[in-house]
Amino acid sequence: MNIATADLCDQFPEQVNIIPWPLRSFGGKENIAGEIVTLRVSGCNQGIIDCLETNGENRILVVENNGPESNAVTGDRLAKMAVEHNWQGIVIFGNIRDSVMIKTLPLGVWACGTYPMRGKSGRSYIKDAEIVFQNFAVNSGDWLYADADGVVVAKEKLG
Repeated sequence: MNIATADLCDQFPEQVNIIPWPLRSFGGKENIAGEIVTLRVSGCNQGIIDCLETNGENRILVVENNGPESNAVTGDRLAKMAVEHNWQGIVIFGNIRDSVMIKTLPLGVWACGTYPMRGKSGRSYIKDAEIVFQNFAVNSGDWLYADADGVVVAKEKLG
């Protein structure tokens, strides 16, 4: 499903919210659309592993990292797991690592940046957590669309 975020903003201006964070594309798939599964972590990746081990059914995992800002909570091993389990993409409000390898995978990956140190071990996470941005909330079941122009969210499937 190749839907341009700019077109969605033109066609559905009242239904889309643009994620205001400076997210960059790191995956080999540069245009994604799908239903969201949210996850809040505290600097560890066990929650991401637990989610990615399930069938993604072409959904998109949206992760908010409330842990150390510098540590990476996803790398090539988790990205490969996402591909193997049919996830459309991962959007991380935090850092990733292994970006060169992730770029070779058929997975959409958006993150704030890269950092070579992995996150800490632990099981501190909340699945289906509400993630709040400047003026709107993102929840599991919402729809996300991402491409080179940006990342937008809607409460329902558009287009």
